[in-house]
Amino acid sequence: IVSGALISSFDSLLDSGSSQPLPLGSKISIFFYLVSNIPYAFSAVYKEVAFKNQKTDVMYLTQQVSIYQLIVGLCMMPLTSIPGVAS
Repeated sequence: IVSGALISSFDSLLDSGSSQPLPLGSKISIFFYLVSNIPYAFSAVYKEVAFKNQKTDVMYLTQQVSIYQLIVGLCMMPLTSIPGVAS
């Protein structure tokens, strides 16, 4: 994921002579996208260590957590229509 993000944005980040430079907001977004992978990496390593002696597949556990987050996120989506909550 990180390498794909770097490759797709590499030309825009280094091309200072282009007619349309990359806006600061985009650079900040790319930075946060890259940094957001660090907690995921720590989580995966922690799960591998914590569940080493268990019969649970770590990727299955990660999938179950993702499904739970999706369901909760979909249930919370109507809150974004309330002014001031999602702005």
